[in-house]
Amino acid sequence: MGTEVSPVMSRTAEEQADVCPTSVNMEGSVPSPGTPSTVTALEQDTLEPPATTVTIYEASCEAYRLTGSSSGYFSIDPDGSGPLGPIQVYCNMTEDKVWTVVTHNSTDPVSVQGSTLQKPYITKFNYSASPEQLMALVAGANDTGVLSYKEHLPVSEIVIGDTSRKGSEALYRIGPLCCYESVWNAASFYQESSYLHFPTLQAELSTDISFYFKTSVPSGVFLENLGLKHFIRLELSSPSMVTFSFDVGNGGVVLAVKSHVPLNDRQWHYVRAERNVKEASLQVDQLPLRFLEAQSDGHLRLRLNSQLFVGGTAARQRSFMGCIRTLTINGMTFNLEERAKMTPGVSAGCPGHCSGSSRLCHNRGRCIEKNSGYVCDCSQSAYGGPSCKEEVSVSFDRESSVTYTFQEPFSVMQNRSSQASSVYRESSRARENMAFSFMTTQSPAMLLTVSTFSQQYIAVILALNGSLQIWYRLHVDRKPDVFSPSPSSLANGCLHRIRIHRQGKDVYLQIDQDIHRKYTLSSDAELILIRSLTLGKVIGGENFDEEVMQAGSKGFFGCLSSVQFNHVAPLKAALLNRGSSLVSVRGHLVESNCGALADSTTLHPLSDQAAKPNKDKEQHGNDTRHDSAVIGGVVTAVVFITLCVVAVMTRFLYQHRQAQRDASIKEKEHRHNLETAYRREAAYQAEPAYRTELHLHDSSTLRDNREYYI
Repeated sequence: MGTEVSPVMSRTAEEQADVCPTSVNMEGSVPSPGTPSTVTALEQDTLEPPATTVTIYEASCEAYRLTGSSSGYFSIDPDGSGPLGPIQVYCNMTEDKVWTVVTHNSTDPVSVQGSTLQKPYITKFNYSASPEQLMALVAGANDTGVLSYKEHLPVSEIVIGDTSRKGSEALYRIGPLCCYESVWNAASFYQESSYLHFPTLQAELSTDISFYFKTSVPSGVFLENLGLKHFIRLELSSPSMVTFSFDVGNGGVVLAVKSHVPLNDRQWHYVRAERNVKEASLQVDQLPLRFLEAQSDGHLRLRLNSQLFVGGTAARQRSFMGCIRTLTINGMTFNLEERAKMTPGVSAGCPGHCSGSSRLCHNRGRCIEKNSGYVCDCSQSAYGGPSCKEEVSVSFDRESSVTYTFQEPFSVMQNRSSQASSVYRESSRARENMAFSFMTTQSPAMLLTVSTFSQQYIAVILALNGSLQIWYRLHVDRKPDVFSPSPSSLANGCLHRIRIHRQGKDVYLQIDQDIHRKYTLSSDAELILIRSLTLGKVIGGENFDEEVMQAGSKGFFGCLSSVQFNHVAPLKAALLNRGSSLVSVRGHLVESNCGALADSTTLHPLSDQAAKPNKDKEQHGNDTRHDSAVIGGVVTAVVFITLCVVAVMTRFLYQHRQAQRDASIKEKEHRHNLETAYRREAAYQAEPAYRTELHLHDSSTLRDNREYYI
């Protein structure tokens, strides 16, 4: 008899992706039929959504793979800007599908005996994430394991009864939670009156919407949801403009982002719109964020009652024609493909090379359709190559520097609109994104600095003890904000990856996969009129603080890789556009490969030769002696191998010639045996019968016959 597993969990309509089972394997027997063992899932608490939160974490393991990452531990944020924090998971990227693995406290097989209905065996599973986080992770997935519905996942408790009778035993094993979610769920709209409909948005206090689209038409509504007087709408209002509009009872609000290039170019474009009780924002691709701040005396709740229309409107006007994929609202990915299969005028998936999940372009490279194929646009990526996955690395010495000068005084917020409601006041929120890898053994060191015409600066340095420091000086008349996430030295000859994201006062920092920090600045001021970005040694810098100036004067000795500041990739610009007036290079730069250097650091660590001449001379002597020993060993090995080969070849030739002689002898014997057998056969026919028995048992004849058949 088997053990019945009866998990219970509520289902959400708009869910998609595959969830590999939490591997529930039940073996053995439970003697009492109809006595179920139950698996009870925890219920998610109802939380009132706060104002939008910002995260530097990707929403899934699949998203990390698209940035060029390989298998490992990552922090993911399944609900985006929702109230839940990031989850530490293991991303298995060894297959075509990317599996997200969440472990718990009991994955080994467990044998259960002696339980009764009155005192059943009960155990609970504690995962490395909260129940709410697990619900957000599992949402949007279909199951492919023993438990065939995602509503049954994750397994949080198991109860087994009636194993107290003689010979009764239950054996179970609950594996880790494994989830797969496709980020390419897409639908094609090819009729003007077609649309998909879903249940009403639950978006009274906050809404977070993101998706990709591609089209050739000049305009169309991406999605719309109506109420009696309220509404929310996202649309392509012109070939180069996306608008986000809504009304919570205070009058309509419209945010618009205008692109300098057409958006109806049959290429994928990214849209993200957010609205909560404090603010609303809209972003398209890598264009600056459009941001509006709400006043506190207006209505707050968005009350909707119609269905959510995707790709059209209730009035069947201004419908969208093209493709939409990865529609995610409040952390939930909508199953567009499944709904498209039952809707006229809409088909599941999207045609073209760039519409699949085959990772044609890596590290945020953009896939561009061509008549006979595709190309990868790596202009917005810090990586290069045909697929945007080739590391762009440079080795610096103490005197080296790369300075990128912005074409014009650059402000983070340049998108302005006069269409905003009076209830919302327009605000310019500071926003910077930085990412780079480095490897060095020198400290102090200057990694990166950004300076403005108004004497503001950002500096990322290694302090005297090798620890990472981030300096923000946003006001000339105030002290700078300085953050140091860990006292540990990063000047250890290992490759380190740094990611920094700022929005307003909040600074999010990630070092490798181990350290995640959030800091709060004393001001949310933006960088006004950015002048330049410098890697390595800084000349001048009168407005820098003393410790930053010291690091700047020391420069950087080591390897820098894949540097990105917002949309700028200065290392790639320095290598690919050596004659450009935007890039100036000082000192000696060598194109390198930080990853390869990192792999060999145990044998050849970077060293500060200028600072340690005596040690370097000693090391050089040791290296010379070591190299001589290695060369001698190699020569000895080559001679030994050569002698072995000669000996083997000699033996082979000898055996070959001996085999030929043996074959010749056997052939002669064979002919002789045939003649002998022929003569004996003739004699046999002439002799009396009693001679037959004698010949048949003659030992020499038997010996000859054996030789013949061999």
